[in-house]
Amino acid sequence: MGTQQQLNEAISGRAENSYGLFAQAGSSTALYGVDFTPDMRWTGSASHEAGRIVDRCRAPFPS
Repeated sequence: MGTQQQLNEAISGRAENSYGLFAQAGSSTALYGVDFTPDMRWTGSASHEAGRIVDRCRAPFPS
């Protein structure tokens, strides 16, 4: 589940949360990002993703 918001002509931001169901029960991740497009010739973007993965067969994977 996520959203994207256009802040102005050059900048947009996004956020997304994912929750594991069934095979990945207990897993959760979050992603946040920003896109910068000052003109038609180039685009810059940055994002950060963090979370926790639960695998019943192995130890928890830290974020």
